[in-house]
Amino acid sequence: MESLWVLAVATLVLFAPGAIVLLAARVRRVSWFAGVAPPISCVIASVTAMGCALIGVPFGPGPLGLVVGLVALIGVVVWWRSPRRSSTGHLRRRPVEVVGAACGVVLVAAAIAAGMRSWLAGMGSLRTVPQEHDMVVHTMLTAFIERTGRGAPWQLLPADLLTGSPAQPYPAGLHLLSATVARFAGDAVVGLNAVAVVVCAVVWPVSVATLTVLAARRARMGFGLAMVAGGMAAVVAIGLQQPMFLLNHVGGMLPNATALAMAPGILTVLVTMRRAVAPVLVAGLACAGAVAVHPSAGVTVGVSVVAWCAGESFVRGGASFALDRVRAVGAAVVVAGVLSLPGLAAVLSQRATVTTFPPEKPAESVTQAVGRVFAVPYDGFPGDAVPFGTGQFAVMLLLLAGLVAILVRGAPWGLVTTWGVWAVVVVAMYVSPGRGWEAGITRYFYNATFRISSHLNLFVPVIAALGVVFTAAVVVRRLPRLPLLRPSAGRWAAVALVTALAAVYATTVLPGYLRIAQSTVASRFSSPTPYVRVSPDDLAAIRWLAPRVLPGQRVLNSANDGSTYLYVLGGVPVVNVLTLGAAAWPPSYALLEDFNRYRTERDIRRVLTDLEIAWVYVDTKTPTISSAGAPDNWVSAPPYGLAPGLLNLETLPEVRPAFRSGTVAVYSVDLNAIRALDAGPPAGRPPVDVNSTR
Repeated sequence: MESLWVLAVATLVLFAPGAIVLLAARVRRVSWFAGVAPPISCVIASVTAMGCALIGVPFGPGPLGLVVGLVALIGVVVWWRSPRRSSTGHLRRRPVEVVGAACGVVLVAAAIAAGMRSWLAGMGSLRTVPQEHDMVVHTMLTAFIERTGRGAPWQLLPADLLTGSPAQPYPAGLHLLSATVARFAGDAVVGLNAVAVVVCAVVWPVSVATLTVLAARRARMGFGLAMVAGGMAAVVAIGLQQPMFLLNHVGGMLPNATALAMAPGILTVLVTMRRAVAPVLVAGLACAGAVAVHPSAGVTVGVSVVAWCAGESFVRGGASFALDRVRAVGAAVVVAGVLSLPGLAAVLSQRATVTTFPPEKPAESVTQAVGRVFAVPYDGFPGDAVPFGTGQFAVMLLLLAGLVAILVRGAPWGLVTTWGVWAVVVVAMYVSPGRGWEAGITRYFYNATFRISSHLNLFVPVIAALGVVFTAAVVVRRLPRLPLLRPSAGRWAAVALVTALAAVYATTVLPGYLRIAQSTVASRFSSPTPYVRVSPDDLAAIRWLAPRVLPGQRVLNSANDGSTYLYVLGGVPVVNVLTLGAAAWPPSYALLEDFNRYRTERDIRRVLTDLEIAWVYVDTKTPTISSAGAPDNWVSAPPYGLAPGLLNLETLPEVRPAFRSGTVAVYSVDLNAIRALDAGPPAGRPPVDVNSTR
């Protein structure tokens, strides 16, 4: 019951602010509310956090509610002063269209319910601590915002939790909403997990459904049949491994997954918007919100819009459509740029860290790469819970059938072209990862194949659903020729046939996919394999240490274990918030490298005493991660696990064991004894200046 209550709050926080903005802008299209309310909520939270920082007020539910209330008040005034529309122009839907819309909504609701069940069953509980690498940062950011009220881009991510500086700019549009939910739930982990479930199980299928309805309408399908197609696409989308399950599984890439989940809805608005003030403002807010969640959203949406317009140029009137899109989208980009400037100015200062990341996979042949595009394969790392190397065969068949059906029908070309452009990028990336022409795109995604290949699945459910709908339409055209059926029965038959096929897929194919999906979630939450970052030993050490740390003291740690939850769960300031140390704060990684040499290095001793590091937290069983991106390349070998500076602490007389549980140990540091070491002449090799850039 607690989970359902928190999920309801998370859904409200993700959708309500954006929906109120849309109402204030006099938007009447339901698809816009479904497609772009979440990203608009993110940008409203970001703007609120920046305003709070400027006037010295902590960010939280109160200021966010006040801003949303002001927007609602403005909306009331706008509606009151706007001319009333005549009711005679109200569009009355045919019964078959109403029934089709209802069937589509039911299918979307079923997809949401199935997705939520898989995520919650895999997590075990919203209180379960996530194990993946990037979740170290996401839980830390959520807890920091919730505890301090600091949420502006220039206030995040603080290297030193005690002082809040230096900042390491990080896109936090999603974390601001997670912190808001955490304030209601009383726990940062619960808040973040709840938002993650809503994004992956609600925002994702709804966003795909809105794009599918648009694509079906562009292909001249009736409203009812288009809505059923949207429901079918949602059912297909919720069972796909990529992007939602995969990105959260292989690295905890929640913000990137969220930006991808929002992309189909944003694309829907950009393709359908008029060149008027209100639509341009709404589209600009949506784009800015996605960028606030993850800046790569600008590339995702930008490439997709250009590809869609290029595809539409093949149809009659396509040139004028493309020109109109350039003007309307260009105006929206200006709005988004102005709103995103404060955050992007901070984040782009670290763009070299993102764009120079090495690819995580070797090059493949063209045949292998093309196979990956069409096979809809499971992906991940060997040893994971997923059936590595196999594909989602039923989805592959639907994809191929959909491509054939769209080519035969001759519409919608924008959809096929967009999928085709991303398919070419994916093939090029697998053939020459990080080196070919496609690197101009992939570099903004860390040159990671997981992140790039996930773009295909933004459009696979849409193509699959349209294939089913177009095939059904061809079948029912022959029904009026039967003596017992009237011609008008064709529309009813098409709606019934597509709904039945969606139901068959949902009851026969989808459960198998969701069982695998549930296992992938469990492997990073309730039943972590193949590695554990946060163990019961970590939680025991946190419970013991948290009440013993005095105000002003810090705990030396490695963020590659469960020690960061000292802050997340207990508010205890740890030295390291990033697994490899913070480039903006050299003492963090200098201590990871050289702490156990403090007896011979004066500058290490000075850092320990200046920072009041009274405790050391060590877990000897840590996950092995890549050292790519380590500040100043301080890690000597590509794989990284336990920091060298935390080895053999038992031999140091000023560091005493204070607690042990399994592989986790806590040591107390005698700072007075360390200060006494400076009474004599320094010995050993020359000291390292930990305040330099090394």
